[in-house]
Amino acid sequence: MSIVTKQIAMNAKENHRILIIEDEDYFRRFLVKLLSPYAKVIEANSKEQATKELKKDSFDAVIIDIDLQGKPSGFDILKMAKSLDIYSIMLTDNDSDEYIRKAYSLGCDQYLSKNQSEHVLDLLIRERLSVANQILSKYFFTSEYITYDQSLISEITSLKSRLSSDRSLLLLGPTGVGKTKLAEHIHKMMGGKKDNFISLNIAALPSDLIERELFGYQRGAFIGARSDKKGLMEMAQEGTLFLDEITSLPQALQKKLLKCLEEKIFYPLGAAKPKQIQFRLITSTGEDIYGLIESREFRADLFFRIAGIIVNIPALSKRKGDIVPLIKHFINQGVCQITISEKAMELLVNYSWPGNVRELQSVIQDLVSTVKCEATPRDLPHHIRLNSPPISKIEGEKFVSQVHLKFIGDYGYPKFIRKFEAEVGVALAKKFSGRSAEGAEYCKISKNYYYKIINWGKDMDRHIFSKNKLEV
Repeated sequence: MSIVTKQIAMNAKENHRILIIEDEDYFRRFLVKLLSPYAKVIEANSKEQATKELKKDSFDAVIIDIDLQGKPSGFDILKMAKSLDIYSIMLTDNDSDEYIRKAYSLGCDQYLSKNQSEHVLDLLIRERLSVANQILSKYFFTSEYITYDQSLISEITSLKSRLSSDRSLLLLGPTGVGKTKLAEHIHKMMGGKKDNFISLNIAALPSDLIERELFGYQRGAFIGARSDKKGLMEMAQEGTLFLDEITSLPQALQKKLLKCLEEKIFYPLGAAKPKQIQFRLITSTGEDIYGLIESREFRADLFFRIAGIIVNIPALSKRKGDIVPLIKHFINQGVCQITISEKAMELLVNYSWPGNVRELQSVIQDLVSTVKCEATPRDLPHHIRLNSPPISKIEGEKFVSQVHLKFIGDYGYPKFIRKFEAEVGVALAKKFSGRSAEGAEYCKISKNYYYKIINWGKDMDRHIFSKNKLEV
């Protein structure tokens, strides 16, 4: 095996699974040694064990000995494998015409004698896994996550070789671009099982519930904890834990999560004994994580721990070439078919889509349910016809900034209010120098209150950071 082939094999091993059903121990061990460089190999020595494995997990290929414990049980296993659309190779000492015809009639992809295995099986499996990778990526990016952005496709596909089991992944991108769907795809691409992709949207829960969901708890850990509960960290063992909107994690939990990731252990609430961490961590956020680190709302050390690899997912406005394919995809998902006029399509393509794919999907679903034949510009929402997103001005001119929130966190809300009034006092004194009556009228307050604000502004630091108790 060449150095390049060895590297390809090492990268593929974590991505694929092969099931070998063979009752001869020596030959089964030979097959495992032959194929383990290319995939994770699962062994079975009976029909019952093979059936259990096929029900439990997904496989890229299955290699079946027909005669098991003296019975042609391999044909029953082949039926089940093909019902699950698994690439199937029959490997047997029996080369009778009857066996060959029956195997192919049941849908087997290859029929090999055992003496061919060393020379042919290696090549067949390598070719099959290569095809499986191509099929998975092509299907996903044309049917599930619609994009023709080659740089994004290449970056996601390259994770197969870049993302080791202990390397974390951070997905950055605005809300609505499909970060959760991408995380699920990456989990499958890396060989994850169906039932151990565990996801939590941190922004959707209060802090006390986040801690309970993540770490789990033991009976009696708090009032209402009547029984033990597994946390998501434990449920994700040997799989993937996906933490969506990681920047919404409270500071105290950021510190606790960092400690867990560094030590690779965690304690369920109320537990005295730790549990091991054995999962791949994927996180995501639609917030400006770098700005939050700068304002000290998100820990820099936690960022470096979760950002083993960073993938930036462009907004839909940066992927204009995806809009028309997405529109066609969402129409095809609807209850009936409609067409979109050339002018309406032009408006849809030129719109900025601040809500990204999620917003586009909602608009198309509405058109499909309300338009009978052809959608014209008058059928589109008013803000799309004007290309004026209703949320852009609000988002661009937030009254309370991250700096304000940081000040509140450091010094408390009362001092924030006093500082705000003091700075307003400075600005008013400058604007209405010597014209207090005009200033009070402008502010719609009494002269006494106006003078109070002006005086706060003159000696800002003393009024704000005095140790005396502040009035609210």
